[in-house]
Amino acid sequence: MLASGGFDGRVQFWQVPAAQPVGSLSGHTGSVWELVFTPDGHLLASGGQDGTIRLWGVAGEPPTPG
Repeated sequence: MLASGGFDGRVQFWQVPAAQPVGSLSGHTGSVWELVFTPDGHLLASGGQDGTIRLWGVAGEPPTPG
């Protein structure tokens, strides 16, 4: 799985090696500048031009506080 950030504020997920889009997340109101998966692959953090950092579960849902 590969994630890319766009100027439209969306995070796009890609299936590798087929290079096929498999879904996207939206929430930022500006460009997505940074993306990083946690070492266990369960969360994705995204940072955007809007000055926010968002945490996403691998299924695209915000994580539930533990």
